[in-house]
Amino acid sequence: MAIKRNSFGRNRVSRAQKRHVYETWSHPARLKSPWRPSKVIVLAAIVTAGVIASSVYRESFSFSSYDSTVYEVDHVYDGDTLTIFVPNSDGQKTKQRVRLLGIDTAELKTAECPYEHELALEQRDLLRSLVGPRVSIEEHGKDRYGRILGVVFDENGTNLNQIMLSEGKARRYDGGYREGWCS
Repeated sequence: MAIKRNSFGRNRVSRAQKRHVYETWSHPARLKSPWRPSKVIVLAAIVTAGVIASSVYRESFSFSSYDSTVYEVDHVYDGDTLTIFVPNSDGQKTKQRVRLLGIDTAELKTAECPYEHELALEQRDLLRSLVGPRVSIEEHGKDRYGRILGVVFDENGTNLNQIMLSEGKARRYDGGYREGWCS
C-alpha cells in the first residue's frame, strides 16, 4: 500500500489502513473483548463465594442422608454428643466423639443452674433412647475440639438430629453464639 501525504507533508493513513493495523495488532490495554481480565476475576470470585456460602448453609442445616458410614456406639455423653468406635487401618477400634450437627442442648457438666442440669439429663436420656447399638453418620468435618460433626441416623434411617429438634429437646445451632438455658 502506498502511503499518501497530506498538504502539510505528513503521512495520511486511511481508515481502512488504521482498522487493518488495529485488527492485526492490539495494544494489551485495548482488548477487543468487552470482558477485561479484572471483570472475569471479580465475577469468578463472586460465583465462588456464592457456591461456598450456599454449601456451608446447606451443610449446616441439611438433614438428608447421602454418603454416610455405619459405626458401633460406645455411649451417649449428653444431648448432642456421643462416642463411637472407629476402626483403624490396623484393625483396632478407637473411640471418637461425635457432635450432632445443627443442634445445641444444655451442658451436663457445666450447667449454670439446676434447671439446665435437669434439662441436660432429659436431653441425654432422650438421645440414649433413640440411639441403638449402631448408628450411621453423615460426616461434615470436625469441630475445634476434634469431634466429628455429623448428622446421626439410627438403624432404620431416622434422623436423630431432627428428632431432637422436633421433640423440643434441642435448639438449632450454626456454630455461632449460644444462648444460655437459665432464665
